[in-house]
Amino acid sequence: MGANAQRKLQARNRVSCILPGLVWPGSVGTSLQNLVLPGLAALLGRARVENLPAEPYAAWLSRQFGAESLPWGALRWAGEDLPGEANAYTLCADPVSLAFARDALILKGPRELALQPDEIAALISTLNTEFADVGHFHAASPERWYLLPAQAAGVRFQPLADVLGRPVALFQPEGNDAARWARLANEIQIVLHNHPVNRAREARGQPLVNALWLWGEAGLAAALCAPADTLIGDDPMLRGLAKTCQTPWLSGAAAGKGVGGHSWWLDTDLQQAALAGDFMAWLAALQRLDAELLQPLWQAWRSGQLAELQLIAPSDKTLLQALLGKPHRLAFWRKPLPAAKLGAVLGTPFSETQS
Repeated sequence: MGANAQRKLQARNRVSCILPGLVWPGSVGTSLQNLVLPGLAALLGRARVENLPAEPYAAWLSRQFGAESLPWGALRWAGEDLPGEANAYTLCADPVSLAFARDALILKGPRELALQPDEIAALISTLNTEFADVGHFHAASPERWYLLPAQAAGVRFQPLADVLGRPVALFQPEGNDAARWARLANEIQIVLHNHPVNRAREARGQPLVNALWLWGEAGLAAALCAPADTLIGDDPMLRGLAKTCQTPWLSGAAAGKGVGGHSWWLDTDLQQAALAGDFMAWLAALQRLDAELLQPLWQAWRSGQLAELQLIAPSDKTLLQALLGKPHRLAFWRKPLPAAKLGAVLGTPFSETQS
């Protein structure tokens, strides 16, 4: 390929880097002024940055693929590379822990349970025995479980990400069959509460697996359209979307600095840590992403390998967007953000004198 053809090809290469959870959802009572994030600081220092109104991640993701809502259960199952196929009614049935806090029943997510393979096998076996008439339960991982129901749910459930750390009374199923599914959820809670696995966890001082959060029902049939030429990332939901849209997909490890055309790069590690309220895990994920993703992408844009680099970070606080295009190459006087300003963007006190 000649030099002119190579330059024309590079001029069309774009990467959209999607990092839900990049903006920390709560407050942090410690200074992070010594943290070094050269890739993120350089990108945000040079880019055009916007803070748009916040939008729940599930709704935002649906909109990117041209839908009001996505059949999350069936799509995520499709991305798990499991034997067999999901049925049209597949639901996410993720294991959670319910506990009272400040006179409300608060939900803690699968990540905090750290379930072991023997525990998972025992719980799934009991669920399939006790609720055989409802459908079949399957665990794809310690954190991602499914219910393949015998019939459509007939209700609208709330996405797990919207409920974590919040009173569950505010997020009950809605629709004609809501009462039936609420009863099923209560029956599942009773079975799990009395299970030997939970008695053993209680004795060890571990959080109980005392509920399943059912969600991700099939929505209205709609032709989904991918927002980019190639989807990159290791989230099963993204792989399921790529299969459904018949769009090329690459794992993050195999993608290098992106591919030709427009690539859409999703990493959910920050979101998982933020939803669990695990600040140290969030911090570790942020440092890894800066070293492994943002610094190489920044260098690729700076050297002209990428025509455009976009950062999009949905969160409960704001929808953060940053764009590096052709005009920003000339803005050489714009320097990497100092710690205080970077902390302000991410919602964390990177300095005692945040500005």
